[in-house]
Amino acid sequence: MMERRTFLTMAAGGLLAAPLAAVAQPAGNPPRIALVFGGASLADMTGSEPRNPYAKAFLHALRGFGWVEGQNLHIERRSAEGKSARATGIFAEAAALRVDVIVTGTTEYAREARRATSTIPIVLIHSTELVASGLAASVARPGGNVTGLEFPDPRDMWPKRLQLLQEVVPGLKRVGLLSAPDRTALLTAVQRSLLGRGLQVELLDADSDERMTTALATIARRGFHGLGFGFAQHTPYRTRIAEFAISNRLPTVATSREFAEAGALLAYDASLVQMATSSSRRSSTCSSTSRPPRPSG
Repeated sequence: MMERRTFLTMAAGGLLAAPLAAVAQPAGNPPRIALVFGGASLADMTGSEPRNPYAKAFLHALRGFGWVEGQNLHIERRSAEGKSARATGIFAEAAALRVDVIVTGTTEYAREARRATSTIPIVLIHSTELVASGLAASVARPGGNVTGLEFPDPRDMWPKRLQLLQEVVPGLKRVGLLSAPDRTALLTAVQRSLLGRGLQVELLDADSDERMTTALATIARRGFHGLGFGFAQHTPYRTRIAEFAISNRLPTVATSREFAEAGALLAYDASLVQMATSSSRRSSTCSSTSRPPRPSG
């Protein structure tokens, strides 16, 4: 029997360049991927045609490379469902299961995955500041076990999003920006960058049911003129936020297109669906001949 090997195929253009080391896979056992999301519900990640658009795009792209779940591939799905405190336990479980690849959504979750394992390859769908965060030594020679597409610095992106909202809504003066505790320092820098532009931005923590309810009530009570959102923690609340904004006649700006499809007025970012599709290439588990085994049936 031919020994299988697991490796990550790196796409050109903007990716960390060095391939991850091959990982031996015993013959006869289908490779396993741990797919870990922070905000999606586990129910929306389940099945061959999941409701979550990122999971769906990821599975479709894997099938395009010849990997079919239940035939020549096994996927362990996990989600923190908006509760980031669960991440540590989830990645510890993935490491204990000895999966071949961990695929996750953000830099914060990659840190948790890296704490759990320094040997299992970790692929990020959406990553920022991999070098600054210590997850990669450099873009040219990342080292370690983490890779992913680099997004633009959020400190550059949020001022642009709010500028677009100002252009669409003349006279916009005060915007509530739904944040999360692990993003507060970053968004404080965004707030400083907007000084002199005539736009006041207030950060409101909204990474749980209770905090989301409090944040939306504060926005409604204090007369904000606009609303920004779109971090990973907001994914399970995206429809609720959009409906709240519409009912309160608040123009909204978000990160990716998927939030706009949920009802946000504007979105400015790369498509996370396209990022999920790209990440499937880097997490594709291949044989030593660089081809998956033929699915049965």
